[in-house]
Amino acid sequence: MPPGPKQSPKADINIEYQRDSRMAAESAKLAAALQAANRSHARYPATIGANMAGTDSIRFQDLVAAVSVRENERVTGIVMGFKPESS
Repeated sequence: MPPGPKQSPKADINIEYQRDSRMAAESAKLAAALQAANRSHARYPATIGANMAGTDSIRFQDLVAAVSVRENERVTGIVMGFKPESS
C-alpha cells in the first residue's frame, strides 16, 4: 500500500514478541508470518525484535501468541515518553 497523506514515505515497521514468554515459539512464528505478509503487501521494511517492551500485549504474552506491530521508533516515541512538538 502506498503511504497515506500524513505518513512518512520512509516509514519502517517493528514486529516484536517477548522471547522469555511461555508462548515465545508461537509468537516468533506469528512475527515471521507478519513479516512475510509485509514483504508481499507493503513497501516498508519490517524487522523482528524479541523484546516487546512498552506495550499492552505483555499482559497476555504467556496465554497466546502475542506480537506488537509498530513504527520502528518505538523506544523514542513510546517507552521514553517522547511527545512531538506541535507545528
